[in-house]
Amino acid sequence: MNPCRRDPAAGKRTILYIEDNLSNLNLVQEILRQQPQVELLSAMQGRLGLDLARKHSPDLILLDIHLPDLNGWEVFRNCGVRKTTRNIPVIVISADATRDRFNSS
Repeated sequence: MNPCRRDPAAGKRTILYIEDNLSNLNLVQEILRQQPQVELLSAMQGRLGLDLARKHSPDLILLDIHLPDLNGWEVFRNCGVRKTTRNIPVIVISADATRDRFNSS
């Protein structure tokens, strides 16, 4: 059995949301409040998010790109190289939808 896929009957699933915008964080908290089987952990800085990911091994990471200490791509790369976090699915979320943000040179 894949350790990232837990049996819903076995308990809660954990999502880690790494986001520095309080409004966005509050929105996701409100949405997930309707899902009692989901526990939400949050971090407003990349380094703290990495620490929480290593400590709690969440089932999913929601990741903002624009963070005050590390950018989201650095957090994503760090998760990918660490044995304890490399198998955690990551969804990158950003309020910045400009085309240039996603074209890297």
